[in-house]
Amino acid sequence: MNKSITILLLFLFIKTYSQETSNNMFDPSISLVFESNGITNYHFTDKIYNHLDVEFPYGMDYKLGLELYQKKCFLSFSLGWGMNYLSYSNSEVRRKNLINCYFVNAGYHYSINKKTFLCVKLGLNDFYRVVTKKYKSDQCIEQSDHQQNIYNIDLGIGIEYKLHKKIAIRFEPYINYTITNVSSLIFNENLIFSPAVGIKLGLKYTLTTF
Repeated sequence: MNKSITILLLFLFIKTYSQETSNNMFDPSISLVFESNGITNYHFTDKIYNHLDVEFPYGMDYKLGLELYQKKCFLSFSLGWGMNYLSYSNSEVRRKNLINCYFVNAGYHYSINKKTFLCVKLGLNDFYRVVTKKYKSDQCIEQSDHQQNIYNIDLGIGIEYKLHKKIAIRFEPYINYTITNVSSLIFNENLIFSPAVGIKLGLKYTLTTF
């Protein structure tokens, strides 16, 4: 009797597990998506700013990409453009820096369930332009425009949750490391690029699925 009950319970467990697993699976497909993120970060070498009043760093990025769905996961490939703002001041002058970048990302997304994914992303960034404005008594007294390819590797591990069939919210801590020798470049300002840790929070919209 006990053996029969054990076999029955085992059968029910296997059946339930197989149903849950099949519910988490996706049909092979390709999706075109648009994504936008808000960004903030902290640089490990910000000690040079200790004598300055540094404002909260922030930025935005925008991506267009493809997602290749398989049964329990999907791969993502995206191209994008972003802006990062860093402002600091001393007793006399306030500096506002706008840092523009292009980037390419590749990612692996594993399905925890139908709505939740664990994401790992690797990216290459090119901080190609830095615009600095100097202010004194709220008036712009000088503007410099520096263009130089500064390459960074970006690694992020985050969570993606689907709010709707076409809309998802993303939370991604990341680390960024500069591979360009910035110290060999000529800057009017002492800007720090790397290493840095940060957080991205954003929305992703599925434009169409093939």
